[in-house]
Amino acid sequence: MKIEILYFDGCPNHSVTEQMVTRVASELGVDAQIVLTKIPDASTAVERRFLGSPSVLVEGLDIEPGAQSRDGFGLTCRIFQTDRGLTGVPDEQWLRDAITRES
Repeated sequence: MKIEILYFDGCPNHSVTEQMVTRVASELGVDAQIVLTKIPDASTAVERRFLGSPSVLVEGLDIEPGAQSRDGFGLTCRIFQTDRGLTGVPDEQWLRDAITRES
């Protein structure tokens, strides 16, 4: 299973997100290929449909519910609306759900 973390240099949340992805994949016993992809510029952001840093894709799909219909691509910090409120890290349950769907 491929889990990709898209980020840009200077993102304060991509390493925390990487740690969460590694931990959750291990807890779920998934053989995951975790790939870090740096988005270097605005044109790449549009090309990759980059909704901000960090973005987590499981088998090419963003783990945030409803993200596929969004189009605000660019080099920005990503803010997630979760049950715990606003945060700069995606919800762990979204990751668990995405991994479970793809396993």
